[in-house]
Amino acid sequence: MNNRTLTHWNVFLGETRLAYINTKRYGINWLVGTLNLLLFLVFIQLGIYSFQNGISRGYLGDKIEILILGFFVFSIIGMGISTVSSRISEGASTGVLEHLMLSPVSSRYVLLYSTLVQFSFGLVVYLLLLPVSMLICRHFFTINLPKLVFYAIPLWLASCAAGFMMGALTIIYKKTQNFANLMQFVILALMVLPSCPFSPYSAFPISPQAAALISAVGGKAQIGWGFNSFIYLQSVAYLLIGMKLFKLAEEYAKTKGILGQY
Repeated sequence: MNNRTLTHWNVFLGETRLAYINTKRYGINWLVGTLNLLLFLVFIQLGIYSFQNGISRGYLGDKIEILILGFFVFSIIGMGISTVSSRISEGASTGVLEHLMLSPVSSRYVLLYSTLVQFSFGLVVYLLLLPVSMLICRHFFTINLPKLVFYAIPLWLASCAAGFMMGALTIIYKKTQNFANLMQFVILALMVLPSCPFSPYSAFPISPQAAALISAVGGKAQIGWGFNSFIYLQSVAYLLIGMKLFKLAEEYAKTKGILGQY
């Protein structure tokens, strides 16, 4: 392992420790957030099963699975978009943004590793709470875990791309909360576009990744290697574009002397 790789690994471990420390320090807030997620999963299932009169149980199970997957997709996208901008806003308001920019591996990679840690942690929590919600509701269904992870990765990459674009705005304008709220409606629009299989909408970020996950995992559709390769390559391409825009915004902020100005 060369020195550069070792440095990146140490930064990733540092972000993992930071996430653990923050979770431990603000444990009550984390527990309440986890409880909120569990209750949401429970009430999704209870709400759907309240309409079970005259409807087959198998049909209801499929609808619940798709609805829960839709919530999972929305959560991943929101996490990928908000993590970068939230970290920058917090750093600017607390006076530690300059420290982030002085990282030996570039701030972009620090933020990418931070988002990766949040994604991994959120995925584990979601997969642990889902069977708990099934036990509470006494209704069970299966989700193909390997497929879920396979399609969640490009979705996370595409979401990070949008996150870095949001971060580029945040690093210059500092406060972008209202724009982030507007992005929720954009996310919903992208999720419902018919972008799987190939269509003109497949060129948009996030949309084909979200459609592929819901179709393959929820709808049990068989998606060919061509489209799978496309969503991975498109996600990486958009991520590189997002990171490049973030770098340009960072250089602009440094040139204008507004990096830490809040």
